[in-house]
Amino acid sequence: MQVCSAVVGGTVQSQRSTFGVWGSNVGTVWKGTDESTDDHALVAAHGVIIPVQTQYYALKGVAALLKIIKTVQTRLNPNLKVLGLLPTFYDSRTILARDMLDSLKDLGDHQVFDTVIRQSVKIGEAPTAGVPITVYEPRSDAAKSFVDLAKEVIGAHK
Repeated sequence: MQVCSAVVGGTVQSQRSTFGVWGSNVGTVWKGTDESTDDHALVAAHGVIIPVQTQYYALKGVAALLKIIKTVQTRLNPNLKVLGLLPTFYDSRTILARDMLDSLKDLGDHQVFDTVIRQSVKIGEAPTAGVPITVYEPRSDAAKSFVDLAKEVIGAHK
């Protein structure tokens, strides 16, 4: 077991676990400019949370990402688990977002977290301040959503 830290409600809390939330051996996957770094993270991780924007092309990209994860599981890291798909940038006012959330749930046999990260200006502002949303605006709905996600992940993997 490893001890990992999680930022919850603006405080750092240690959790003894075989996975971590915002910790050392759980990854959130994104494809940035350095894809090899992302692949190395998948090789080292025990679990992965896949954030997915509730947009058409993002859903199409999830299928490709799941193939990459399957390859990593087969060749390099058989212990890698997809902990779940995290809907992000959700705006319940739009039909498209509601349809994409339904499509995400129908995507396959992967868990879709009950927690949904709604579109929020505060989420965009927090990184520019260099802090997580739970520190930047701890009473915001966005911060509460990330705390709910942490609880959901920890509760599902006790």
